[in-house]
Amino acid sequence: MGMTVKCSVIISYYKNLDALELILSALRAQSAVGQFEVIVSEDDDSPSTVSFLHGFSSGSPYEIKHVSQEDKNFRKCMALNQSLKIAEGELIVFLDGDCIPHRRLVGQYLKNMAPKMVLVGRRVDLSKRLSEKILRSKKLKTQRHVSAWRSAHKRSNCSPCQFKGCASSMITGSYRQTMRSGPMIALRR
Repeated sequence: MGMTVKCSVIISYYKNLDALELILSALRAQSAVGQFEVIVSEDDDSPSTVSFLHGFSSGSPYEIKHVSQEDKNFRKCMALNQSLKIAEGELIVFLDGDCIPHRRLVGQYLKNMAPKMVLVGRRVDLSKRLSEKILRSKKLKTQRHVSAWRSAHKRSNCSPCQFKGCASSMITGSYRQTMRSGPMIALRR
């Protein structure tokens, strides 16, 4: 795509195209457009995933790569290791296949990355009812969705807490673990 890739976002994916579509849509709205690639790390080898990704990638502001393997029970880590081999970014961000990132997630990670620093995001579980509503509507910007995101973030005991770019941190050994991005919301099945 002719861009400098600063970050590789690796999505752990297994048989949930509706959630994958929401995640990829949320990544299209990132504030760090043009600075990252996306790798879909599939613990399966589904032709429907390949077809979906081919259609979704046209007109996408980021490159989408796809790693897959035969479905032989839970081998997520093997797929992630294969994804790491093709990642071009200096920074690696892992997303679970049911976590929709806040629009500042990649940008905040890029802004705050430093040697010997581990950046850690926060997962906030949504109710099953709201998850189903978001999956049905395929909309990320509904007022109920934004309100749920904000209230879930407040409940996550992040102190000091500022929804637009959370800045809590703790020191662990020689690495500083930091949560500097808005939360990821997790859909419930």
